[in-house]
Amino acid sequence: SELAKLDGAYFAEALEAARSMQSEYSRADVLSELAKLDGADFSALLEAARSMQDEYSRADVLSELAKLDGAYFAEALEAARSIQSEYSRADVLSELAKLDGAYFAEALEAARSIQDEYMRARALSELAKLDGADFSALLEVARSMQDEYMRARVLSDLAKLDGAYFAEALEAARSIQSEYMRARVLSDLAKLDEAYFAEALEAARSIQSESRRAVVLSALAKLDGADFSALLEAARSMQDESRRADVLSALAKLDGADFSALLEAARSMQDEYMRARVLSDLVTLDGAYFAEALEAARSMQDEYMRARVLSDLAKLDGAYFAEALEAARSIQSESSRAVVLIALAKLDGAYFAEALETARSIQSEYSRADVLSDLAKLDGADFSALLEVARSMQDEYMRARVLSDLAKLDGAYFAEALEAARSMQDEDSRARVLSDLAKLDGADFSALLEAARSMQAEYMRVRVLSDLVRQAPQGLLSELWETMLAITHKPSQANVLSDFLPRLPLATLPYSDWKAHLHLLAYRKRSELMKDLGTLYLAILHLGGKTAMRGVVDAMREVCSQWK
Repeated sequence: SELAKLDGAYFAEALEAARSMQSEYSRADVLSELAKLDGADFSALLEAARSMQDEYSRADVLSELAKLDGAYFAEALEAARSIQSEYSRADVLSELAKLDGAYFAEALEAARSIQDEYMRARALSELAKLDGADFSALLEVARSMQDEYMRARVLSDLAKLDGAYFAEALEAARSIQSEYMRARVLSDLAKLDEAYFAEALEAARSIQSESRRAVVLSALAKLDGADFSALLEAARSMQDESRRADVLSALAKLDGADFSALLEAARSMQDEYMRARVLSDLVTLDGAYFAEALEAARSMQDEYMRARVLSDLAKLDGAYFAEALEAARSIQSESSRAVVLIALAKLDGAYFAEALETARSIQSEYSRADVLSDLAKLDGADFSALLEVARSMQDEYMRARVLSDLAKLDGAYFAEALEAARSMQDEDSRARVLSDLAKLDGADFSALLEAARSMQAEYMRVRVLSDLVRQAPQGLLSELWETMLAITHKPSQANVLSDFLPRLPLATLPYSDWKAHLHLLAYRKRSELMKDLGTLYLAILHLGGKTAMRGVVDAMREVCSQWK
């Protein structure tokens, strides 16, 4: 397939190779790709598609063929009609109906016969999107569905696409027994006509599950003409404060939201974390209520939550920075204190050192690594100090994480990060850092190559070498080549060579090099070797012209036939 993209003369060979594939799913993918090529032989592709036993795969290819060349519509239609699987038949007929609306009725009938209502709903929703779709017929099929959720899905899609059927969709929605499904469909309909907002809200109120009720109430809050007072009352009545907070936060984003009422609702919440969430959202959206939010924050017992809200408030009014800082300093948990101090250090870099000192005191190196990485992203971060803290970490994996992040952000510390990586005993962690360093602008590839060569485990060395081959400047390729040749495990050496291929002068490749490369690449998996031969196309043309290329394709086909 890759070779056929480069030269259409190899279409027949690529098609033959596709025919020989045992996996019909994979064969379908290749046939669909071949169909997109200039000069594709559609008759041959259609024959290959119709010979497939798997109906879904056959349907997939036939659908692609019909999209690309209308001359084969009739044959594709005949093949589609013979598909036993109801869903696959409906799927292909739906694709064909996009090309010729005269076949909509047949596609709809195929969809109607699908026993699985989930699959039927999918097919109906796709048919509804077609130009000239018969909505009356679709509505009839949808209303005959027993599964209320599936019926709701299709009705919702129909009403979105054609308002003329709104009344019928509304009537069908009202008859749904499941309170959640009924509310969801009514919510969707209220998006189309706000006159039905009250009915959708009443349906939402009747939902017993508060998590589901919150989902529908939050959706209703986004509608034009949403009744803020009614939604707020519905939110207040919820016992689960987590769900109540979800709805209150959604209401805060409404135009014309009553922030005084929302603030009162937030302050009545017993759970301090939930109260903090809503207060933070309120103040972010309207600074007029800053003083009340500040008072509420000060009254919070949980030190971490109090500091978080004060930190958010300090972003809006720097006059309260000192109070937020004091609250942060009083937090007993090191990691929690560090999180708030980082937020404050974003506002005033003078507090970077304090945040770093707090990070240094965190006992858990996993948590410390997270905090250090966040600190490194701050404007004016002191990378020397961060590097010192990172290098003092005992856990090599965590140290590797931080060093990698530091080097990504500031190339000036490349040498120090590289030195720290070299000192790591765990070669897996060392390889990860070296590979990350290889991706940096201005990386010292000579030093990285030296570090890679010093690794004892060959498979770790190979990991780094592959990254270096892809990234290194042209002037270092000869040294990388020598290092590759020293690899004793032939499949690993072949993998590195594969990475090398795009960087070699293939159009002038000597025959001796071609033989050596091909011999080594033979250690790779068959599928990988096929891709490598596509990469080597220019070399093959250079060495033997199109005759040689045809010989290579014939050899590939012969090998593939052995797996039939």
